[in-house]
Amino acid sequence: MRAPATLFVASFVGSPAMNFMRGRLMSGAFHVGSAQLPLNGYRFRSSPVDGQEVILGIRPEHVVLAHDGTIEAETLFMEPMGADTLGWFHFGEHRMSVRLVPQVARGLSGRVKLQLLADHFSLFDPSTEVRL
Repeated sequence: MRAPATLFVASFVGSPAMNFMRGRLMSGAFHVGSAQLPLNGYRFRSSPVDGQEVILGIRPEHVVLAHDGTIEAETLFMEPMGADTLGWFHFGEHRMSVRLVPQVARGLSGRVKLQLLADHFSLFDPSTEVRL
């Protein structure tokens, strides 16, 4: 599902499951820890409010390894899944899964840079769980 209407739907549709991170909206970006993820082009259903707490959801296939990635994460482990490998990473208080090709996942360890593809973000209000 490309744009789930609620956090509930986003949490159970798709395999592997969507990654979720809590953060705040500030100056047109999602802030989580020391990272700022620009929201250029995000189609809000209502006007965002600076300082608003939100939950960002992104599927594992929309997170990629990148030399100029926006977040730095620690490699936890690799989970072979046949045609691909699910890489598990730790970023701040968040645990994230990333869909990788086995050749890239093999031998991956330590700190890596990840790029979250902004055109695949889903933002939710934590109290109503409705898509923003």
